[in-house]
Amino acid sequence: MKTIFLIILITLSSGIAFSQIKVCENRLDSARVVKIAKRHHAYWTKNWQSPPSIKLDEQSCRWTVVCWRTHHSDKGECKYTNGCTISDMVTLVIDAKTKRVISKKRTKTSFPNYE
Repeated sequence: MKTIFLIILITLSSGIAFSQIKVCENRLDSARVVKIAKRHHAYWTKNWQSPPSIKLDEQSCRWTVVCWRTHHSDKGECKYTNGCTISDMVTLVIDAKTKRVISKKRTKTSFPNYE
């Protein structure tokens, strides 16, 4: 009886029984991530310059979707110059375990065309 208790105690204290590595429990695939991003207006297929970036960070167990596009405008302050190039970028972060959106950041930048 004492030897069985001693063996259990040694295996628990040495870390063999329990893993210290945090494993990411991913419940999403890239197709489902695209569907969530489209629902939150963070995945564009019209006027995009490069394909949207979809990445899984195993460390934090989060999906990151980065999508950007540019277009030309002659409205507002841009009508006094030769127009403006407007750049839109959206970064969406989704938790891989709970399938919920953690953050959404949208950046819109205007560059005047002085030519």
